[in-house]
Amino acid sequence: MPNNMKQKILVLVIFFSIWSIRLLGQPEKQKEYGYDLCVYYNEKDKPSLLTNETLGIADTILALVYGKVFDFESNPLAYANIKFENYIDTIKRGCTSDSLGNYRIYLPSGDFKLTMSFVGFSDFVLNGLKLGSGEIKQIIAKLGSGSGYRNYRIESDKPLSEKQLNRLERKLKKKN
Repeated sequence: MPNNMKQKILVLVIFFSIWSIRLLGQPEKQKEYGYDLCVYYNEKDKPSLLTNETLGIADTILALVYGKVFDFESNPLAYANIKFENYIDTIKRGCTSDSLGNYRIYLPSGDFKLTMSFVGFSDFVLNGLKLGSGEIKQIIAKLGSGSGYRNYRIESDKPLSEKQLNRLERKLKKKN
């Protein structure tokens, strides 16, 4: 291909790149901190944390998280989805509960958001789950009934305290 033709193609590529950036705008910068808030209107509908305790430390790099998932009537929930997300390292790992609601997963150390879900039930979400190397942690949770709630995604450049998140949840509950 002649050099003149290459230059014309290069100019066209640059022109269309600049044009598309102006037309579509700059991509929005992702916030550093993300929080999922779920506002409930009936206490029965609300998922809850039954147990969150560290049972020991093993001589290993990975942390072990295990536990059980229940429905809102305290029956073991078979084949529920359990997902761990770390926004800083973009680590996403997950597993499913067995036929008795039990689950087990090995994870690297870090700060995670834990989500337990099942079709027809409201999700259980635990933000700020800190796992250390070799930590053995038991987490048992109950999913909500799946009605009477609304999910909100809050993003921030700075970390929000538990007190700030609770205040925001109360405002959202009054709004609805």
